Amino acid sequence: MEDSLEEIERLRHGYALKDPLHHRAIILLHGIGGTAYGTYPLGQYLFNHNFVDVYGACLEGHATEPKDLKKATYRDWILQIEALFDKLSSRYQHVYLLGNSLGSLVALAVAEERKCAGVCLLSSPIYYSHSFFYLAPLLGFFGLYHHWNGTGLDPKKAALVCYDKIPYKSVAELNKIQHYARRRIEKIASTPALALFGEADPLIAVKKSLAFYQNHLSFLSVTTFPGMGHGILFCPKQNDVFEAVGRFLD
Repeated sequence: MEDSLEEIERLRHGYALKDPLHHRAIILLHGIGGTAYGTYPLGQYLFNHNFVDVYGACLEGHATEPKDLKKATYRDWILQIEALFDKLSSRYQHVYLLGNSLGSLVALAVAEERKCAGVCLLSSPIYYSHSFFYLAPLLGFFGLYHHWNGTGLDPKKAALVCYDKIPYKSVAELNKIQHYARRRIEKIASTPALALFGEADPLIAVKKSLAFYQNHLSFLSVTTFPGMGHGILFCPKQNDVFEAVGRFLD
């Protein structure tokens, strides 16, 4: 990432890329602990190549301090993006939803209540690879955090791009929206959908998640990326991911 600290600060709270000639829009949603800046490179690509206006949202509880994430519930995230979707629907003929990780579950939940043009699911944790995540309510009760240093960025930039610790209480909220979206998946059976996974994702049960989507979504396109992990938006071959999303929107 070559953007300055000032540019990251400006973008991480949300951004919009607009052209008066565009008649479509897409909402991009980041993962847990992240910010809108995490979706910005993809947003730039889609704006420049696919003639679509791009709205990068920052989910409530993010881009401030990890303790603020504890205050946000999964319903807060759904209501926040439903409000944005409704606003854009009055302006555009077609509105798409795209989410990365947690953002994919928010996108699903909103698509299940709103008629969207299509939904893109990146590294979607509809099923985990192991049951440890389901201990989050207990760990969250004791106020514990999951600490990580997964960005590989300069510390000053990393502090603006993603929290270095995630409250387990917030992982418990992720679990809730996971169950919420799974229960209501039939509502979007006929919605065009794209699912992208890294085959080496250590967090997601990729085969089980793909089988779930294939069994419930009639118009599903799937691309898996050998050797890629959970952070497919940030991997060295991120352009492959961008191009797959772009083809879906064409």
